[in-house]
Parts: sequence; C-alpha cells; structure tokens
Amino acid sequence: MTHTFTSKRNTAIGKVKLTWKHEDSRSRDYAKEHPQHFFGSSVATWIANTDFSRIYDALIKEGYMFTIWLVKQEVDAPYGIRAYAPDVPEEDLEYLGTWYPDDAFPEKFK
Repeated sequence: MTHTFTSKRNTAIGKVKLTWKHEDSRSRDYAKEHPQHFFGSSVATWIANTDFSRIYDALIKEGYMFTIWLVKQEVDAPYGIRAYAPDVPEEDLEYLGTWYPDDAFPEKFK
C-alpha cells in the first residue's frame, strides 16, 4: 500500500510542491511489532496521531510554522517534549519536515 501526501505551499523561496510518500508493504503483524505514529508541533500546540493528514490539516489551520516527526513508538507511549520535538531515543525519531501556512510570509515572498 502506498500513502502519498502532497501539498502546494508558498515558502520564502517561492511556490513549492511538497510530497511525502510512504511505501507500506508490511504485514499487520509487522505493524504490531513495530508501532509508529506522527507527532506535529508548532509554537501553539502539539498533536500525535497515526494519520499524517490529520496532523497536517490541524496544524496548517493554526497559521503558525510547524514540524512533523515520525516516532517509532506506540501513539500513546509516554515521552516528553523538548524544543518542540518528541524526547525519544534518536533511533526512534525521524524528521519529516517543516511547513509554513500560506500567510506566514509577506507578499514579496509569494
């Protein structure tokens, strides 16, 4: 199964098309043995969910720059948050990207 998420955004360097693609050919047993979820945070809030799109949609509506991470732990795993990122072992964390809402930059950058 392939999960693809694409977003066309205005950034400081101009209009860009961001695509995140995840190939998932794993069995349900593998997924149970190797749990993971997404963690997104901005200056205003944080959210954890197994659905990337839910995190992206919730954070883009806030109007602040935000970052999304892949955390290789259960979604309800107890961990802290340090500098807007999950405080987990480095091998359990993968940076996916930072996004900006359309109105985050002055008109001259659009």
